[in-house]
Amino acid sequence: MTDHSEITLGYPLAQLARALFTATHHADEATRDRARARATRWQQVIDGMRDGKQLVVGSRTPVRGAPAWATLEVAPGGFATGALLANGKLAWHEENLAAILDATPADGDVAPDRSVLNLHYVGDAGRAELTEWLASGHYRVDVPEEGALLVLDWLVAHDRGDRAETLIDTIAPYFPKLRFYPRPASSSPRPSEQVQLEPASTIARRLVARRTPLPIVRMREALGVWAPIRDRALSLFLETVEGDVPRLRREANGSLARAQNGQPIAEGGWPCRRFAPDWRERARVLLAEHDALRKKHSLVRGPEDPGEPYARLRAFLARCADDPSALDGRDVGAIRKILASLVTSQGVPGEPESTRRRALEAQVVDAPDHAALAHVVARRIDALGEEDPTEDVLAPVAISEAVGISSGIPIPPSIARRARSCFSGTVVELAARGALRSSEMLAKVLPARTAEVRASGVQDPELRRLSVAIYGAFRRRRSLLLLGLASQVKVEELPWVVAIEAEHIAGPATRAAARSVLRETAALALRSFPETVLPNKLVRELSTLDALAGTQIPLLEELAADIFAGALTAKFLRAAQASARHLEGSLYARYYDLPIARVLALDDLTRAGEKLISPGLMALATERAEVPEDVLRRVVRNGKILEQVQILTTHGLAPLHATLELEALLRPDLSSMAERIFRWICRKGPLLHTPGARLRALKNIAYAWRQLLFFLSFAEPSELETFRSFARAHLHAQREPFRSRFATALDGLDLAARGETLDAPARRAVPCLTGWTIGPHWLTS
Repeated sequence: MTDHSEITLGYPLAQLARALFTATHHADEATRDRARARATRWQQVIDGMRDGKQLVVGSRTPVRGAPAWATLEVAPGGFATGALLANGKLAWHEENLAAILDATPADGDVAPDRSVLNLHYVGDAGRAELTEWLASGHYRVDVPEEGALLVLDWLVAHDRGDRAETLIDTIAPYFPKLRFYPRPASSSPRPSEQVQLEPASTIARRLVARRTPLPIVRMREALGVWAPIRDRALSLFLETVEGDVPRLRREANGSLARAQNGQPIAEGGWPCRRFAPDWRERARVLLAEHDALRKKHSLVRGPEDPGEPYARLRAFLARCADDPSALDGRDVGAIRKILASLVTSQGVPGEPESTRRRALEAQVVDAPDHAALAHVVARRIDALGEEDPTEDVLAPVAISEAVGISSGIPIPPSIARRARSCFSGTVVELAARGALRSSEMLAKVLPARTAEVRASGVQDPELRRLSVAIYGAFRRRRSLLLLGLASQVKVEELPWVVAIEAEHIAGPATRAAARSVLRETAALALRSFPETVLPNKLVRELSTLDALAGTQIPLLEELAADIFAGALTAKFLRAAQASARHLEGSLYARYYDLPIARVLALDDLTRAGEKLISPGLMALATERAEVPEDVLRRVVRNGKILEQVQILTTHGLAPLHATLELEALLRPDLSSMAERIFRWICRKGPLLHTPGARLRALKNIAYAWRQLLFFLSFAEPSELETFRSFARAHLHAQREPFRSRFATALDGLDLAARGETLDAPARRAVPCLTGWTIGPHWLTS
């Protein structure tokens, strides 16, 4: 069993270093600000872990003195920072109330005492506000704690005094720290079937923070400011040429001819042979203009770089403007070579080739600035207030908005995609619109549907709406890093949810609705993202729907190899046995040589603390992982074992597929799903030879391959044959060495398709594709 001491400072320190580097070196100021905020959070994590008094990493209650139900600030990786999200500085609505109650905290107080504010909402005046909000729906619950006093008010109003008393006894000790009241709003929340990926205010802030990348600003300066004045300097010297325009000589094949010393050879006439009467005056004007421009435009280094042709030409221009006769033969030769180089690369100013080039460059310079267009869309979204944005915010720029940009310019696709993240719609509409680009994004919007199903058994409309709000806020909590067999806090553990649990009556209608949403969502995720396993956030949401539906599907979250406790709970055994029954005799079973009979015979559940575990399944996975006893790297050993667990259980895919009868929903898309997975694998192929990305790419490709084999197990023979032909042809179009190496994986698929099993002898010739390896992997070596 893993203990807390195995969580080291390595990951937090690496994240702190990355954030500090970005905060110091990134060109964009908004990005630097975000990086500084990340660095502060990681420093809090590290400080808390070092002293051991503030944080207990790996525990369900990592912050000393905070109950399990408190919403924590959690950094990536599941590390609690020690901050509580219902604590911290007063929000705007709290500041307004504090001013009314004469309870404004001292300046700079980052953790003000909220006792007066919480007690206000327990009193008559505050309860009247809560009652009004419950009736109108004009409130928002951003973190679950903010729904507690609304629940209390409902309980008191509906004569649930005993539960109200229990609730107040539970939360009152935390009145000084935590905010238990909601944020007022000017409207009711949107209908539950309408979901939103991001709040409109968040998207508006991100659009406002958008800046034109520095390389693009430099390019525009180079083309719009310095290219024209360089052409003028070039033209001035070309006026002085006697004979043909100097150019660099080219060979017959078009390459530059070079002298024995490797330098390009100039040919044509010679400069500085004739000067118009006003030439020197025009040269002085150009030099003065250059100096004036340089004071305004200093991002491009080239105009002052002594090694750049224009900088050298300008130096000679200054000498000629003073006294052309001061130049010697070497100077004139140098000028001739500079002119030849510029003419060869840029053309003669005013001639058709150069004019076309300058026209194209002018289009680049005059192109609408994406940052300015992003700001236009942000202002439109802000102007809507709490009203949901629609396609109207993506209309071309109006005359009244054209500040620094031309009217009529359309909004670029990249900005439109970002803005559409705050458009509301059904889950299916968001998927069809292309707004859901991953299973993680699906997991982000699904809680709104789940909340409605969960609350459908609540008879009182006010409480039903409140229940939806609390559940949505709870699902926005980030998961903690947990050790051993500990589980994440569930919504049913929140004291104010416990107080109203008796009001939820999960009848047949609720169960039917939950099953319908569960089936629809699972099919949507698998159809839309067949190459990836269901992410943990989505699994947790599906598990809630499963519990409401009463289907009892063993849905599995991905376990982390670095903190794996070495035990598999009962649901893993249930998933393995359901997979064995569903896949017996299938392509998947033959490829992975599944020990069907052995899995089905397992009946060894043993209690370990509060959990039931299966030592037999763990032993089988360890045996199949074939990890030598002398392997000292615990993460690699755990990774190989967990991958075999995923193979045996199909990572919960088979139980989901069988129980919800997903084959009927997925069959029309089976061929396109298989082809999508294989194309995705081939796109990831180059990462196998990219340092720093290799290990993740191996794991993800192995995951996708396993998903592919699962879906192909339900294909008709003709469909399987068509896919195999497609895969060979598509792989042939890939680059080496991926092409020849991945052909081995297709050889294994061919064996399984012919009815053969990749047992131990076969694996010596055609290895089974897995992601974890000891030593070099056959896909990369």
